[in-house]
Amino acid sequence: MALSTAPLPAERPSPALPRRRLLVILNPAAGQRHGRRFRATLALLEQLGCQVTLKETSAPGDATRLAREIKPGDFDALVAAGGDGTINEILNGMVGTDLALAILPLGTANVLAAEIGLDLTPRGVAETIVHGRQRPVACGKAGERYFTQMAGVGFDAHVVAGVGLALKRRIGKGAYVVEAVRQGFVFGHPRYRVTVDGEVHEAASVIVANGRHYAGRYLLAPEASIEDPHFQVCLFLRSGPL
Repeated sequence: MALSTAPLPAERPSPALPRRRLLVILNPAAGQRHGRRFRATLALLEQLGCQVTLKETSAPGDATRLAREIKPGDFDALVAAGGDGTINEILNGMVGTDLALAILPLGTANVLAAEIGLDLTPRGVAETIVHGRQRPVACGKAGERYFTQMAGVGFDAHVVAGVGLALKRRIGKGAYVVEAVRQGFVFGHPRYRVTVDGEVHEAASVIVANGRHYAGRYLLAPEASIEDPHFQVCLFLRSGPL
């Protein structure tokens, strides 16, 4: 899988042909929150000469299924229109293919967009989808699911898992604060035994980072890279609400 990203500073895009045939998989819940950005980006893609096929998800797992149903040669790129959760679902449907994945960020944190330095304006997103250079992504795997950014065990993982979608739609990132407070009262703060490069550690929380950013643009693992097939493992040694 290759990811369509913005050019690096002082670097020109690849001279490869523009990506014109696009399949856009939209999470409609995210589209409701950022409808203006979504519509503006699609309009710009059409101005750039793209043939856009739009498919919407209606339930968890739909994005994975839609990505798996793509036949080789049907499209030049698959566009994930949603948040990091939508991107993860699509990723799990297209790992192992050579189709380019582009991002139309409509989520709450948009961590992967921050990781690749994507210009979030409709013009920046549209230009990147059509002309941006491709770079390979070394994905991680937790159980049977692949991930691009991180996998967590402990307090933060329970916060992310516990956030209600309805509340997130209403107050955005504030939903994570609300859930963090709630987890502070109910989470048992167990200890975890983790083996990293053959060495055993004990920690209160663990984040296995495949990329540098966390929860948006917070820099968690400065040496991590989604192109490098190695992880940075962040161990939080102290437990408890504080």
